[in-house]
Amino acid sequence: MRKIYGKLFSTYALVIIICLGLVGTISSLSLKNFYQNRIARELETNALLVKNILKENKDPQLIQSTVLDLNRQIGARITVIDSEGIVLTDSDEDPAKMENHKNRPEIKTALLSKRTGQSIRFSETIKIDMMYIAIPVVKNDEVSQVIRLSLPLVEVKEKMASIHKIIIYSILIGGLVSIGLGALVGRHFSSPLSEMNSFAQKIIQGDFSKKVRIRTKDEVGQLAKSLNEMSDQLEQKIRAIIKDKNEMEAILGSMQEGVIVIDKDENTILLNSSLASMLELRSEESMGRPFWEIIPSDEINSILKRALEKKDS
Repeated sequence: MRKIYGKLFSTYALVIIICLGLVGTISSLSLKNFYQNRIARELETNALLVKNILKENKDPQLIQSTVLDLNRQIGARITVIDSEGIVLTDSDEDPAKMENHKNRPEIKTALLSKRTGQSIRFSETIKIDMMYIAIPVVKNDEVSQVIRLSLPLVEVKEKMASIHKIIIYSILIGGLVSIGLGALVGRHFSSPLSEMNSFAQKIIQGDFSKKVRIRTKDEVGQLAKSLNEMSDQLEQKIRAIIKDKNEMEAILGSMQEGVIVIDKDENTILLNSSLASMLELRSEESMGRPFWEIIPSDEINSILKRALEKKDS
């Protein structure tokens, strides 16, 4: 039953590994989305705050100093872009040296749809993903400016690194525990089958002394019960056959006349001691041999052949 046990164990282990892998992957993606969405909500809230503060300011120098002050308080990079994509103010860089931002995804969304734009891009400067949130400033039903806040996703990266470790350790521990339980379950199901196989081998050898233990009331238990009943019936039938055979041999052995029984293939299946003495044969040596090999009389052989040829004889 090692093959069955191996199949049960390997199948169970494969299912557990796949399930744990899927759970780990889904959990990781869900948590990553959760942290990114939380940061996006915070950036959007801060962007609306910056938008409302800058509304009251008209002086470019005052706007620049306000942006720098807000940048220190919020911790996010603040950029003000006009409707043509030209950078007016930036908390980290000199606006005059910055390229046109009109084609940036978040700016495009804010300018064209007049709603909050959001995107995540890899920054070649600091070598990490950045999240950008752009809020349109609408005047007379037209977008006059876009307030954009950006933040490196360092927090997400750090938290996800920690979470990945927890997930990996959980998968390893859960996998080992599950595989251990799978080994016990596989052994639980294969053990009765192994016992039944051993029981069948004993029956083949003619040993009816042992019985299969009935451990459960399910299909396996019903099979064990059926095997025990089959063993009892088979033992009874074999005993009946042996009894009939012994009785027949006793009757034939007590007869003075010689008796031979042959099958349709002309082989000898029974020879009593009287005929064996007449032909000077040993009964056990004659069993299974063609009758014409052991009977020296052509006349008797001819009679037996004619008898075999008659279906109603």
